[in-house]
Order: sequence, then C-alpha cells, then structure tokens
Amino acid sequence: MTTPTIFSLKVLQAINDWQICANTKRGNKLKSLAANLPLRYRTCQHECYRKINMNKGATFDLMGKFSLKEKISSWSTDIDIVKKFKRGVTKDVLHEQSIIFKLIPSCTQVIINLDEVYRCSRFQSELSLYKNDIKNFHKGIGKYLNTQAEVVLEVISVSPDDVYMLGGVSGSFDIRLAQYLSEYTDIEIKYSTKNNDFRIYKWLDESRTKAVISRVTKKCNYPYNVFANFYGLNP
Repeated sequence: MTTPTIFSLKVLQAINDWQICANTKRGNKLKSLAANLPLRYRTCQHECYRKINMNKGATFDLMGKFSLKEKISSWSTDIDIVKKFKRGVTKDVLHEQSIIFKLIPSCTQVIINLDEVYRCSRFQSELSLYKNDIKNFHKGIGKYLNTQAEVVLEVISVSPDDVYMLGGVSGSFDIRLAQYLSEYTDIEIKYSTKNNDFRIYKWLDESRTKAVISRVTKKCNYPYNVFANFYGLNP
C-alpha cells in the first residue's frame, strides 16, 4: 500500500513562495494549505521572536496607543538569528526604531512551524521527490532551507508588553577605545558620515528595554523620546 503524501507539491510550492517573498496573499495561501498538516507542524512550544524596523507612525501606535496591528508574518525560535536579521539594529535611528518582539504562540496563532517541518525526515523525503517540480526552488527552499528557524504566525496585534529588545545607539564614540570592547560580541561600531563620528549600535537586554518602555509610556503622552538621538547605551 502506498503511503499517503503529507507534503504535497502544492504545500511545498506554498512554502517555497513564502520563503521567496512573505506577503499577505502568499500567507493566506500557506494558511489554507497548511491547515491539513498534522498538528505537530502547526504548533510551537518555544518562544518566538520577530524583528521590525518601525517608522515613527508604527512606533506611536505601539507606544502611544499600546497596540500595533500585525498580520501573517515570519517569526523565529532563534534569538541570535533574529538579532542579526537584515543587518541588525537600524543605523537610521532618527527615522526608525528596531524592535524585537517575543511571545509563546497559541495553537490558533501558528500557521506552520517551518523549523519543525525542516527537521522532519518525511518532509526531506517528499521534498526530494518534488524538488524539480517546484517553481523557483533556488530562490526559496533551495536558498534558505532552515537557516531562519522560522515559524509562521498569524498575530492580530502586539503591545509594549510583547517587546523583548530595543535597538540602541550611543553618542559620539572615541574609536581609540574600541580595543577595550573586545569582550562585547553583541555590538557594532559604525562610522556616521552625517555626524562625522563613530557610534555603537547594540540590542538592549530585556531588563533595560523594559525600563525604557516604562519611562516612555509613563512619563509621556506620546513616545517622542523613543527617537531620541543618543538613548540606549548612555547611563
């Protein structure tokens, strides 16, 4: 008797298309096709993380209105991957705020746990069977595989309580002091052409992030100081 296929060509194509370009249309298609997969591929017991570089409007919604609308989107179970995603902390600190959200998703929020899927021998076997029939395979599955430890979630909204890390930037930094920072592996030192100086960019840890958010939401009726030039590393 032939074993029924779990990961059909349609499912594999939807995963591939999502990994090429995650958008609403492809997310809805993936949601529809993944709904028939076994439950183990539609649940996640681990913390999931998502990084966004938010403009001032989105930052105001999050910090001023305490809610930011979300959608079907890519999250990851690996915080180290997320921290480095799309060049880490934004360097355009006057117009963007880098934020990492964290949550443990409910079963109703998980569209597909790609991290679990890629670890499955059955998936690898059926992928080998259909690989040559997947359109643009080299741009999606063939390119990314499980390098992002991805979980696709459908989250209605996120709040300041879901913020795990904020991207921070120091004031002007004397590059001669860089030798004393060798023990810090989680920072970037970049030259600012606009200010003609060096700055340190890093992710604030969770406790410091919570302190900043508390200060913003309690002291101000709008989150203007989220975009202060030099907050983050200074005492």
